[in-house]
Amino acid sequence: MVQQFLRNYVATDQQDWVNHLELAEFCYNNSEHSATGSTPFQMVTSKSPIVPMTWAQGQPSSDASEEVPMVTQLDEERRHLWEVAKANLEKAHKRYKDFADKSQREVKFQKRDEVWWNIKNFRLPEGLSHKFLGPYAGPFKVLEKKLSDTYKLELPENLRVHPTFHVFLLKPVSRDTSRPN
Repeated sequence: MVQQFLRNYVATDQQDWVNHLELAEFCYNNSEHSATGSTPFQMVTSKSPIVPMTWAQGQPSSDASEEVPMVTQLDEERRHLWEVAKANLEKAHKRYKDFADKSQREVKFQKRDEVWWNIKNFRLPEGLSHKFLGPYAGPFKVLEKKLSDTYKLELPENLRVHPTFHVFLLKPVSRDTSRPN
């Protein structure tokens, strides 16, 4: 966020960015975070900062005119704020997890199973293009399971690539079709 802010205010020669750091920091600390539902400033101090807009509305410009709150009241406010933030973070975590789990698939391969290998990240020799090839190569046999989600494949010797792949790059060979979708 600070980078986005600076992008809008820094001159094209990028020599004056230091002059904008304090304002960028203030803007960041006064912006509500989507996961916690409050600003970083509120998380630390349990209060909203006094900004020029509050001066224009006739509110006091400092806490000197206010009574000093009881320590227990401040402690209760902070505890409540932390509980709300924790609940909001847990909701955000659940949202992120649910979103990530939508694209996950539970696939297990056994030794000697045949799989298709997704070659989208495989660098082709010069002159060849992914546009004219299918998305998968193979089928290749699974030699062994390396980690929980990685498998070692039996690849031809002329392929100069490490033979261990994450499960999301592999697709099981179904016997009713000759090529994967």
